[in-house]
Amino acid sequence: MKKKLTIKAELLPQKIEGKYFDMTIHGFWHNVKIEGMEDSWRIDDDVKPVKRILNLIDIEFFNKTLDDFYLDSSIEHLRVFDINGYFLKMQSSADKPLPHIVDYLDNGMHILYTSSKQRGFIAFEKSSIPIGRIGLMYQSDSSEKDQYLEIDVSDLEPLSTSIELKLKKFDKDHSLTEEF
Repeated sequence: MKKKLTIKAELLPQKIEGKYFDMTIHGFWHNVKIEGMEDSWRIDDDVKPVKRILNLIDIEFFNKTLDDFYLDSSIEHLRVFDINGYFLKMQSSADKPLPHIVDYLDNGMHILYTSSKQRGFIAFEKSSIPIGRIGLMYQSDSSEKDQYLEIDVSDLEPLSTSIELKLKKFDKDHSLTEEF
């Protein structure tokens, strides 16, 4: 088994298959404006949407292991680098308010369940240079099972900055009150 697998993306979606995980990049955006509610469950009228400019990835994982795997920003399992190789920090509402749909801690992407596929948006800090590489580090109790998967997207243009993520606000009786 190779410890590091890297592929060069020619178009999206791009998938890389590892021994323990598969990772697919469906899209990525550079410095896109994201607006939405910080919490999916808040319905208070006085709560204003959060607005942020971020790098955004539409990503899918397939966890082939028999263990749940936690994406953790302190360990940096998911690693994103700009075209010049500089590391971009994963964003979460634990650090600064973030719209629910791109907050991996809140949108279900913080835990990759055993033997399952999961897809969602994950946000990274804004940068002056677009994303160049996206990697996933799998570390187990035994270093013999460690593996790093990386997709090089440096030859691809980020998707248009006009992404529209429909976030809906419901009132107490679950009637749609407005769309963001």
